[in-house]
Amino acid sequence: MGRFGRGVMIQSAAQKIPTPRPQFTAASPDYSIWVNASAGTGKTNILTQRVLGLLLHGVRPERILCLTYTKAAAAEMSARIRARLGKWVALDDAALLADLESIIGDDVDDKMIALARLLFAQCLDTPDGLKIQTIHAFCQSILQRFPLEAGLLPRFQVCEEREAARLLRQSIHHVLRRKNKQAPLLNAIHLLSEILSQESQLELLLSKIISKRGWMAQGLARHKSVESMLAKMAELSGMDGPLSKDEFMAQLCDDEYFSSSNLRGACAALASGTEAESRRSLEIQNWLDASIDQRVKNWSNYAEIFLTGEGGIRAKLINPKTAEKYPQAPGALHQEAQRIIAAQNTLKTLDLLAYNQAALTLAIEVSADYTNAKHHVGALDYDDLIQYTLSLLQKPGIAPWILFKLDGGIDHLLIDEAQDTSPDQWQIIRLLTEEFFAGTGSKQRPTSVFAVGDPKQSIYSFQHADPRGFSIMQGHYTKAAFETRQTLQIIPLHYSYRSTTDVLRIVDSVFTLTEAKRGVSFFTAAEEQKKLLQNQALIEHIAMRQDAPGLVEIWPLATDSEKRKIQPWHIPDSRQESFSAQEKLAGAIAHQIEEWLVHGEVLPSNPYTRRDMRKIQPGDIMILVRRRNEFVDLLTRALKNKNIPVAGVDRLILSEHIAIMDLLALAKFLLLPDDDLNLAVVLKSPLLDLPPDKTESLLFELCAKRGPKSLWQQLRETNNPALIPARDYLTDLLGRYSFLSPFELFSDILNRLGGRKKMVERLGAQSIDPIDEFLNLCANTATQTMSLQEFVSFMNSDTIEVKRDLEAGERGEVRIMTVHAAKGLQAPIVFLPDTARLPKPQSTVAELLFDEQEHILLWPVKRDWLQGYSEQLRVRAEQATVEEYRRLLYVALTRAEDRLYIGGYGAAEPDSWYSYIAQAAYDMTQNDSAQSVDFDFAAQGYTDWQGGGWRIGNLPKLKFQLKDTPEKAKPIIIPDWLHQSAPNDPTPPKPLSPSKPAAEPAMISPLRQKNERSQSILRGSVIHRLLQSLPNIEPTRRLPAMQNFMKSYFGQITPEEIAEIIAEVQTLLQNPEFAEYLGLDSRAEIPISGIIGNQAIVGQIDRMVIGKNHIKILDFKTNRPPPADAAQTPEAYLRQMAAYVALLEKIYPQYRIEAALLWTNIAKLMPLPAEILARYKP
Repeated sequence: MGRFGRGVMIQSAAQKIPTPRPQFTAASPDYSIWVNASAGTGKTNILTQRVLGLLLHGVRPERILCLTYTKAAAAEMSARIRARLGKWVALDDAALLADLESIIGDDVDDKMIALARLLFAQCLDTPDGLKIQTIHAFCQSILQRFPLEAGLLPRFQVCEEREAARLLRQSIHHVLRRKNKQAPLLNAIHLLSEILSQESQLELLLSKIISKRGWMAQGLARHKSVESMLAKMAELSGMDGPLSKDEFMAQLCDDEYFSSSNLRGACAALASGTEAESRRSLEIQNWLDASIDQRVKNWSNYAEIFLTGEGGIRAKLINPKTAEKYPQAPGALHQEAQRIIAAQNTLKTLDLLAYNQAALTLAIEVSADYTNAKHHVGALDYDDLIQYTLSLLQKPGIAPWILFKLDGGIDHLLIDEAQDTSPDQWQIIRLLTEEFFAGTGSKQRPTSVFAVGDPKQSIYSFQHADPRGFSIMQGHYTKAAFETRQTLQIIPLHYSYRSTTDVLRIVDSVFTLTEAKRGVSFFTAAEEQKKLLQNQALIEHIAMRQDAPGLVEIWPLATDSEKRKIQPWHIPDSRQESFSAQEKLAGAIAHQIEEWLVHGEVLPSNPYTRRDMRKIQPGDIMILVRRRNEFVDLLTRALKNKNIPVAGVDRLILSEHIAIMDLLALAKFLLLPDDDLNLAVVLKSPLLDLPPDKTESLLFELCAKRGPKSLWQQLRETNNPALIPARDYLTDLLGRYSFLSPFELFSDILNRLGGRKKMVERLGAQSIDPIDEFLNLCANTATQTMSLQEFVSFMNSDTIEVKRDLEAGERGEVRIMTVHAAKGLQAPIVFLPDTARLPKPQSTVAELLFDEQEHILLWPVKRDWLQGYSEQLRVRAEQATVEEYRRLLYVALTRAEDRLYIGGYGAAEPDSWYSYIAQAAYDMTQNDSAQSVDFDFAAQGYTDWQGGGWRIGNLPKLKFQLKDTPEKAKPIIIPDWLHQSAPNDPTPPKPLSPSKPAAEPAMISPLRQKNERSQSILRGSVIHRLLQSLPNIEPTRRLPAMQNFMKSYFGQITPEEIAEIIAEVQTLLQNPEFAEYLGLDSRAEIPISGIIGNQAIVGQIDRMVIGKNHIKILDFKTNRPPPADAAQTPEAYLRQMAAYVALLEKIYPQYRIEAALLWTNIAKLMPLPAEILARYKP
């Protein structure tokens, strides 16, 4: 370890002895650390060690902030730390000492051991716990803490991507359909409509621009306006004339700006030449004789006289013989042709500027509407979280106070996957850590920055990540540490705990190639030269599993089979096998996996992943592709045809799968049965189960005979036996769908009606995953109470992409993922089948170009419009895409632990992954670290697929033996009931509510009372409420409590009635006859429920008192006409009280149960004799 300057320490990259030294360094709170960690070197582990080390050195949990790239990474790290801290509580002293020394070395003392046992509880007691979160979650917490300072609603919500896309699309439509548009906006829309023929193209363009609204805002702040930005762009393009196309054309056609006299002389020369030259002379002369306006109008035709269709100067503007008489003519014509080419180029640039002005004008308007839409619902999207936080931390007058409040709570900032941090996110981090390097005298506690990342794995440019940011910020903190005499430790990690030596050899060999390393190696030319002189590799990996067997195979590329030519009149009496290149490769991969599983091939142990030697399982295999295309479907089908468990792809676009299209077509039929075309689609789907060989003829018959009727009318009237089941099926659904939620409807279609089985039989096993995900989506939307119409609209309005969690292989299935999705994952066996193609250039509709130095955003519009400055931006963007393509290869190769298989289909394009890997493998054969192999796939059914490839490593024949041989499993006897439908659950009886009888006596009419304004229902509820509460209050306090309670009814009940109610209740409470029921020992509002016989009973007893050997229950009857005696009590009341008595007798069999009614109007207590109630018990 050596020193650099005053404050930078660099861990030697060349050390060859694996030690925990980086972890020990990472544990110290006195160092800021920058870790450049290659793939598989344990980035998550060293970050975890850093947090644990800080805690062990006494740093409070709330003073640590760890920023991760994904929520999953944050959850994993939190779980690791909690598990480790929890383990420390229970370990004995010796085991705990050993564990602590593995983190911080030999500096463990008794005090630290005691602290370690307390850390778990300390972290639990911290209000927000350890702050391990994504930067978006951190920004959200800041904005929720300071919403008013940020100009936000205090209780804002963060909308997910799908909801944000919906709001943006809504804003686009709102702006486009807005009435009374201002002239600039109206002109912009008209201009863009000339070149974007579809509204979806305009939506895509605006979405792209608005996704860069932070960049756009900074550009406008720098250039002050769109016009100024475009003027700067024109200046950089070399334009010094007017930016108005009309002004430029007027100048272009004015005699003052070109030599018209020389051109007229050339016309005279042409007129004396051939017939074609004479015509050309006449066309030029006519243009010269026209007015400026006419010249402008006919400019395109005039330019065609001089230029070819490709835009070059015609080879012969004048014949040599004709030119002999007029020697000056060729020069004049050639000069005009060059002027026209320059003018055409300028016109392209002017068109480019005009369309960019239109796009930016419209985007600014839509962005404002989008912001208002989010404000209206109190929401922010993920980009807003970054932009508002950045603005808050830079706001004059407020930012210092915000930073002071934040810095008071953050002493140590950790950044995971730092290479994927965007420039704006780096700016937030820089602002948060400014005080960390303000000078040692200003700090009361140690502070530090800890960043871990790998620029070689920066593959998220579409999320604004910039791999250069990692190095730039390393330089920033290096300088800050140097200037403040602090220590910044720079640690390169090259020891891979993941991959075997053979896998790492191909990785290192690929990226020693000159072309492959561009964009992957970030060393300067001088640094590269220095490493070469020191015999050091630019990209180096050292396997910790040096003795573990590994294997890399590079298969020959699969090509399409040649189709056999069939002679005319030849009888095709034999089957011809013909496979596409993609089918061959998919089949070969499936066959290889099947061989492993059938023959029980063995994986070696891996101590770093705690994997014992065992047989290969489907979950051990990961297949990585660059794109989700037809090959993925073929591969999924090939695996499922061999009964190999496969998780499918990591993302599904539901609306693009044929099974989901059929289900939605059926839903559309239910909403609009008379849509003939849609009904035809439904009838052809597997759901209706029409005979496949007769579907076309049946449909033709229906359509031919329908006349003016709709197809549905004709189907309802048909007598064709083959169509009657389909008619009945649709009629049944039409009668029921309006009573079902979308989830209930589609569950019924797919399960009870057999839709799932029919679709899988017709469409194949690859339809299973989309159907399952579609039902999951239906279930998730069930909480939104969508109608079927709303659900269909929801499915049609957006690209419904389902992200599936395939991060771990616990499901025991082969995983098919894009390389982007596999970032951070690993598998014992990895296939790379999509390696022969370069990334396709983006459509200009979806492409944006950036000038970071001038902060200019450019929409290319058309590729042939780009020249000079704009062409330089395009070339730079294309180079960045290719460099990220190479980094993507690095990520793909380093996912493999033990085995790596590389293939491709079609011819390999130059600079493709396959070309790099093949070249690297060939180079390795020169030093015998790889061997050439002839592959033949005839055994797999592909007799025309042979070729040379390469193999690195050799797998020994591993014998796998179980530690304990299990007894022979007994045959499983499947019971008969497993094949039978489950019986219907018994329908429970509707619970009887005795307190709410169906036939209750009528209330006393308010007309019969003294005061006609009294409200009987309100009066009864008030009395009931008083009798419920007052018995539990001391008698001396009841009257004041009653008077205070009645104040809330002033205005609803007259003072006279209030006095009557108080008097009535006092009479009841003071009556000795009621004392037992309304005493302090009685209970009010007792809920009761149970089953008597087959009848469920649910009710509530008004008052109950439990004596030594009896229980008395009382029910109040207010505003009801009292009977003369108990025998005349209404039957509803007798049944109610009898049900209560029956339940209580069951609950308290040792007690005697007595029941009574209290008629509050006349203060009469009416006991109900047991013999009367017995007749009404349930």
